[in-house]
Amino acid sequence: MTEPIIRPARLEDAKALHHTCYPEHPFEDVRDYLAWCLQRAERGQILRLVAEVEGQVVGNVQLTVWGRDGEVGSLVVAEAFRQQGLARRLVTAVINEAKERGLVSLEISGYDDEAATLAFYERLGFCRVRTGPDPQATKNGLSHPTSSRSVVLLRMLL
Repeated sequence: MTEPIIRPARLEDAKALHHTCYPEHPFEDVRDYLAWCLQRAERGQILRLVAEVEGQVVGNVQLTVWGRDGEVGSLVVAEAFRQQGLARRLVTAVINEAKERGLVSLEISGYDDEAATLAFYERLGFCRVRTGPDPQATKNGLSHPTSSRSVVLLRMLL
C-alpha cells in the first residue's frame, strides 16, 4: 500500500464514501450528510477527514466540537483496507486537530461486545468512562440512533 493521504473531506468525495464506506445507505443520504458536515466545518463545529489511497477515498472520521470538548465519530475504513493502520491514522489526525484547537477532552463510543474496537481506542489513549444503555439518544439538540446493545463511552483528556 502506498502512503495514505489524510485530508479534509470535500463534497465530491460523497460518491467514493458511498461506494467504499456506506454502501448500505442511499447515495443521496451520504451526499446530504456530507454537505451538512461541510457547512458545519465552515463554522468550526465539525471536521470531516478522509483517508485516500492511490487516489481512492477508503475511509473517514469526524470530529464534532461541543464547546471545549470534542467527539470522535463516523470512523469507517473500507473492508479491503482494514488492518493497515488507516483507522489509527484517522483518529490520530483528529486527536492532533483537537489539541491544536485547544479542546480539553475527546469522547468516542463503542459497543461492549466489540472488544477489539474498544482495545484499539484504549491503545490510542482513550479510557473507559461509562458502560450502559445508549445515553446519547439526544445530545446537544441532535438526535442520534439508539441501539439495544450496551454502549461504552471512552474519554481522553488532552
